[in-house]
Amino acid sequence: MGYRSDVAWVAHVPDKVKYEMFLARARAHCEKFKYDWVHFTIDPDRHLIHFKAEDAKWYDSYEDVRNIMALVESIEDGFDGVYRFCRIGEDTDDNEDRCSDETDFTINGVSDWIGDYIGIRRAIDTDAMPLKLEPIKETTDAA
Repeated sequence: MGYRSDVAWVAHVPDKVKYEMFLARARAHCEKFKYDWVHFTIDPDRHLIHFKAEDAKWYDSYEDVRNIMALVESIEDGFDGVYRFCRIGEDTDDNEDRCSDETDFTINGVSDWIGDYIGIRRAIDTDAMPLKLEPIKETTDAA
């Protein structure tokens, strides 16, 4: 089974030509490493790219992880874009949150911040409890 992480990143590449070039590079990574394209979603009108992998074996020593991280890091330098990358490991103190040097961008004349699109939040999920839960009823003293 191994240690698992949830990983996500979002990027904005303002220039249309560079955005299309980045998408081509992302698709090539998916084909090379047999990623399922459903992990990627795009908003072509706003030049946004989103990657999400849940319950992934995300080890720095894995070639596919190194290549995805190289892809993320190329957003800023190679494509003049902005990004935010987040990873949550199984251990409560194993979190990673990083972004490009610049995090502000403009879409259709409106200023935006990449941090609004993705972030880390830990939560406790009790929806799978096999109990029939009922509220505790107040008792009255018979005095």
